[in-house]
Amino acid sequence: MPPPTPAEYVDPELPGGVQPRINGKRMISFIGKDVRIPCRVTVKDIDHTLITAHTSDDFSITIDSVDQADFDSLQVGQCVEVVATVVDENNIIANTLIAMPGDIDFAIVDAVIELIHQERFFRRIFVPFDYA
Repeated sequence: MPPPTPAEYVDPELPGGVQPRINGKRMISFIGKDVRIPCRVTVKDIDHTLITAHTSDDFSITIDSVDQADFDSLQVGQCVEVVATVVDENNIIANTLIAMPGDIDFAIVDAVIELIHQERFFRRIFVPFDYA
């Protein structure tokens, strides 16, 4: 099933600092918005403090503006959740990096993300606000 277009979301301006958890294919629907993206670090560009990572659905993304302390502590292969602003379908600007312990089963993570974004759940349970 293709990801929803921005018009399919009733109101992409989420209140109160809500950051929906998304995967790579949903980034296009959240350009300019703050989100949470679980991913695995695949490359650290030491010269530019850029990170390349794979999302739960195995999309390759670039994470920019990573805090130097966060950057130094990350290891290739490590799982993290990034609170970030989506720039485009492949790039995000990090606000916060949250290291996740151990190895994460991204098949399960991706299944949960897809479940969250089903119309019957997204507005009723995960973003249950009346802010129209």
